[in-house]
Formats: sequence, C-alpha cells, structure tokens
Amino acid sequence: IAAPQAWEKSVGSSQSPAIAVIDTGTDLTQPDLIDNLWTNPGEIAGNGLDDDNNGVIDDVHGFSAVAQTGDPTDDIGHGSHCAGTIGAKGNNGLGVVGVNWQAQLMTIRTMVNGSGTAADNIRALAYATKMGARITSNSYGGEYNEAERDAFANSPQLHICAAGNEHNDNDVSPYYPAQRPVGYPGNYEYDHIISVAATDSRDRLASFSNYGPRNVDLAAPGVGTLSTVPGGGFETKSGTSMACPHVAGVAGLIATLYPEASNEQMRTRL
Repeated sequence: IAAPQAWEKSVGSSQSPAIAVIDTGTDLTQPDLIDNLWTNPGEIAGNGLDDDNNGVIDDVHGFSAVAQTGDPTDDIGHGSHCAGTIGAKGNNGLGVVGVNWQAQLMTIRTMVNGSGTAADNIRALAYATKMGARITSNSYGGEYNEAERDAFANSPQLHICAAGNEHNDNDVSPYYPAQRPVGYPGNYEYDHIISVAATDSRDRLASFSNYGPRNVDLAAPGVGTLSTVPGGGFETKSGTSMACPHVAGVAGLIATLYPEASNEQMRTRL
C-alpha cells in the first residue's frame, strides 16, 4: 500500500483520533497491541463502577455490545487480527507493524464465534459515537436491516466496511453495511461509508472478493495478511475482512494529519 511514503508524513500518534474496531473483540493483553489501545479517560479500571456515567461499567478499553459490558475480549481472533493491521505497535522489535505505528484502537465486540446481530451493531455504533471515535472498521456484513441503516445514517464517523467474500457483484447482490448507490431498495447511500474489496499479492482482485464498479469503492491487500492474534501470536488470514482495516488504518493517518477534515475530504484522499 506504499506505506513508507505515507510514513514520511505520519506514523500515527498516541493522540490520534480513535478508531473503533467493530468486530469480535480484541485481545487486550496482546503485546503488539497493548500500547495502542484506546483508554477511556473517564473510567477507573476495576472498581466496578460506571465512573463516566455512560451506561457501561469498567469500559476501560472498549465495549461488548453483545454482553453490554466493558469486557470486549476477543473469542476467535478475527478482531485482534484486524486491529493489528490498523495499529500494531511500530518500531518495537516485535511481530508486525500496523498502518499506524501509534494509534488509539477502541475495541467494540459485536460477535460471538463470528456471528452477531443488527442490534449488536446498532449498540456498537451508538457507543463509538458517544465515546468520540472518528473512524470505524467494520469487517462483517450480511442482509439489509432498516434500523441498522438508520444507525449508520445518524452516525457521524467515517465507516470503512468489508465488501464481502462471496465473489459476487455487489451492484447486483447487495451486501450490507457496505455502501449502496442511489436506486437500490434499502440503500445505505451515504458518503461516509466506504466499501473495500480484497486484492492479492499481484494487486489483482482476490478470487473470493466481492466487487462492483458502483458499490465497491476501492481495494486493499486481503490475501495471506500477517497480523496479531490472541495469546501474543501472529497468523495469516485472508478476506475482505483483512482488506478493510488497511483502509481504516490509512484513514487514521489522514485523521492524524488533517484532524479537521470532513468525511467527504477524507473519502477523497482515500
């Protein structure tokens, strides 16, 4: 992704705007992630109280929309892998480096064993908005849901979404919450949603990736991506799930360099 050229301008910052990783959770003890986790400034760890009165007890590093608690621990490794692509610690002699060497990764768990509901996603978006995330990374998808559509419509962040892994034309077979153009029933046609396909090591469309000239905005590496997993390890995974956080990471660098940029301006730069 030509990251070294971008890193000449910014490698991210511990004060960068928060990026919400809406996924299966994150291993909060992963050595290559721990320094780049978002920390809720209004919460006191482990005291069993909702110190900041946001409705969640001890949400120090994020939120489980599934259990509605402050423990967003990853159960299958998918979210930890996505988080590492966005912001595994850079220049620490360990593992991998994210698109951001430094970041604020807000963990929001919306799935159990890889499956979630629209209600979980809606709660996740509400939390990300309330707690001030600037960008969301959404490596999941499925069928249309009107309430979820409305939640995205009313959420001010820039939302980066995986295009899906069915090798479908998204112009013909809609995939949500990735963006839809005007004219489709139940469309999520908002300029603050970006749909990401996956490419392989030759920069060609991955064999599994969804596509669509009207519905898919751009592509990023998503085959054999090495990143962080629970327990301190590193594994390769493939999917538009892996492509999505590459773009979310670049959006994070843009937000660091241009903190006043609008969603439209960030989208144009991407």
